[in-house]
Amino acid sequence: MDRNPEYDIYKAMQRIENELIQSMIRNFDRHRAEEKKERYSWTAWQAEQLKALEQYKQRNLKKYQGVFGKLNSDIESMIRLMRQTGRASQEIGILEALKKGYRRHKEIKSAKIEGRFFKVNDRKLNALIKATMNDMEKAEQAVLRMANDKYRKAIFAAQIYANTGAGTYEKAVDMATKDMLSAGLNCVEYKNGARHTLANYARMAIKTANKRAYLMGEGEKRAEWGVHTVILKKRGNACPLCLPFVGKVLIDDVYSGGSKADGNYPLLSAAMAAGLYHPNCKDIHTTYFPGISTPPEGVNKEDVEKAKEDYTNEQKQNYCKNNTERFQRMSENSLDPDNKRKYAARAKEWEEKEKFYQKIAGEDNGSTIQNKIGRSKNQIDNLTRNNPPISLNDIKSEYRKELIDIIENAPVIVKDITVKNMDKIYFAKINALGRNRYNPKNGIFVNLKKDMKDSRGKWVGVFHEAGHNIDHILGNISYKTPDFKNALIKDFENVVKSYQKTYNCDIKEVYSDIGEKLQDAQYHSVSDIVGGITNNDCIGGYGHFNTEYWNRPHALEKEAFAHFYEAYVRNDIKKIELLREMFASATQEFFRLLR
Repeated sequence: MDRNPEYDIYKAMQRIENELIQSMIRNFDRHRAEEKKERYSWTAWQAEQLKALEQYKQRNLKKYQGVFGKLNSDIESMIRLMRQTGRASQEIGILEALKKGYRRHKEIKSAKIEGRFFKVNDRKLNALIKATMNDMEKAEQAVLRMANDKYRKAIFAAQIYANTGAGTYEKAVDMATKDMLSAGLNCVEYKNGARHTLANYARMAIKTANKRAYLMGEGEKRAEWGVHTVILKKRGNACPLCLPFVGKVLIDDVYSGGSKADGNYPLLSAAMAAGLYHPNCKDIHTTYFPGISTPPEGVNKEDVEKAKEDYTNEQKQNYCKNNTERFQRMSENSLDPDNKRKYAARAKEWEEKEKFYQKIAGEDNGSTIQNKIGRSKNQIDNLTRNNPPISLNDIKSEYRKELIDIIENAPVIVKDITVKNMDKIYFAKINALGRNRYNPKNGIFVNLKKDMKDSRGKWVGVFHEAGHNIDHILGNISYKTPDFKNALIKDFENVVKSYQKTYNCDIKEVYSDIGEKLQDAQYHSVSDIVGGITNNDCIGGYGHFNTEYWNRPHALEKEAFAHFYEAYVRNDIKKIELLREMFASATQEFFRLLR
């Protein structure tokens, strides 16, 4: 099953969605309001657009009904072919086992029993195909209905935005279509409330159906030879639901008619009930020939950690990829040139983040992030021996004066604590690892040169790391009690609830919108803290994008404390306002800790 036959269908469905959106936007562009002309009537424009909408509906219905019919025929043929592929593949495996000495341990079933078994499987396959076709047809009709509905809503919304002073016609239309372009035509709603586009649904549905048909074909061939034991393949990025069954022998009572009489092994049906072979699952089993196949090797603690890390990284790559596609769609279909440029830049940012996760996945031949962290600590220890840290009181006078001037303007409580501990805040003489960082054992590693400052020249990195240092000096006050962490989480939950109440959207849409708002550099601290609260499910343009970081003990409290300290010690009014806006009670808790 190395091929991904569902991918071609996915791309075809994606093209249809893009054509529906692009056709709609072309109509808006074609019937452009001539706002420079006097006495232009938006009512007349609406009438023209409603006429275009009727033509749009009729044209799409006529065009895509035939396209959908052809695609559905291809899907049915694909599912039937996967069954035959499974049978052929399993036959090769059985022949190889026979060469190695495998002998059937039970009598062949009678022809009558065999015939009944295959008739049941025929009915199962036909039922699978029928259910898949019915679901696909419903989704295909839903995407056409949604396109019509979104078009109609955008017609009236554009006038409302224009009347409220949105500016140019292009800006008004972009505002009216923004939500649609952001989400795509997400016409399929799952039971849990999640919404998906036709292309994503088709990929999932076809992949699931193909897999079941393939396993059905394999099972039939195993049944012919009277072997019913299988073993789940061991792979690097097994998903958490399937991980408990990796490397274990199971009795296939689902596809090859096995039963508990086949051995002292768990049933495949029980494993599937517990989550094995869920939608979009990549795991798969192979036949286990007792005495011939390699004995099962279970997973150890290191395997579990590696699988979780790989799976999380894969999910983050997918998240970045979806956001890249989202902003590309918004850029390509916006009418206003400024919006086009802005969304194109955002698409590029998410593409870079996706490359970041791909790089992590490919580094060091699969060594874990924990190992990389360990090497970094050793590197720090070596650098410290060669370059002893110095205190803030002992650094060059030109830098010391500049830092002292900043501290002098800090709020009294922050200033007093900092001045009191000046001789305990240590700096390395060089930039140890190409970036700023703090280590409780060795102090702060920063490059004490003018070019180490941030783009605004305000020593942001130095004071952030100094915040970690102060936290440690004061006895790790950021997590002495759970109050600071609880306040951070509660504040963010209140923001999310307020957002959902205002815009009536699900949690994924909330996270997406908040993440979009936190892209700007001024939201650096808020973005990182929100990333820590949500384990990067919601994050803006800045933060610790390696989710493994947030699994370290008290990482959220430590980072949030450092961000709050840095903002207040530098008296960064804008950053303070943003932190207060998002984390009002946590701000109060921060000062309570300092007192």
